Amino acid sequence: MAAEKLMAEKAEKARQLNQQKNQQAEQVAILAQIKQLIETNRQDHGKPQVSFNFEDKGKIKKLEVSQKIHHHITSGLLAIARIENINQSNDYALVPKMVAEKIQQRSADHIIEIKLEQEITSEDDPYADYQIPDDLMW
Repeated sequence: MAAEKLMAEKAEKARQLNQQKNQQAEQVAILAQIKQLIETNRQDHGKPQVSFNFEDKGKIKKLEVSQKIHHHITSGLLAIARIENINQSNDYALVPKMVAEKIQQRSADHIIEIKLEQEITSEDDPYADYQIPDDLMW
């Protein structure tokens, strides 16, 4: 009886250890897929003309982009993806919206949420009739 109980406990422990190893391997595979999606679909920033400011983990970050790329980001055609480096610093890449959706399906931590132009205006906004100048920077 004691031997059977001991063997059952060992088998359960081995099963739990295998399950943890499988989960870790799955996480590594997902991170590799995300990195590959970002690297293969990374978009050029264009000739830097304006700064695009955004928030990441409570800090304001800045990307130098062309006016056209700035418009693509604010209209939702491009998204900002976070690439975590080994030294715990973050790098940012521009990826198309469809690629960003694929990345978010795997991990929501790698895509930075941007308020789009359509989302900014609301029905009861008293300034909705006023156009925001293209050269306005914050």
